[in-house]
Amino acid sequence: MTHATCTFDTDIAPGATVELPAPLRLAVTDHALFDRFDYEVEPVDGVTDLDSSDNSRAWSIDADNTADFAAHGTEVGGAAGDTVTAAFRFTNAGPARVGNVGSGEPVAVIDFYLPEGTTATSVPEGCETA
Repeated sequence: MTHATCTFDTDIAPGATVELPAPLRLAVTDHALFDRFDYEVEPVDGVTDLDSSDNSRAWSIDADNTADFAAHGTEVGGAAGDTVTAAFRFTNAGPARVGNVGSGEPVAVIDFYLPEGTTATSVPEGCETA
């Protein structure tokens, strides 16, 4: 299950606290690492909420798990003045997945250093040169 909706058919007076009838139990999956649990409350039946900015929260879940990144590439060669294409990539052998679900920020960086006497003539989109 990845989504649940709980409804409360009761009068809620100003200042009152309403809790779930039983605690929510979560299981951390094999691929969890840094995950997030989101929850929110919304009024129904056309009720106006004066401040909806405080209607949601998120818990960070730091699972006891690891990811295993590995770099892969190709060897290239050429004569002086040649232009060659170098391809490289990385993999995550897990078991954890890696992602910044909340922020969308990058989760990995590949740094590459050119041998002395060479110049990058182009770099892929999303890469920055120094």
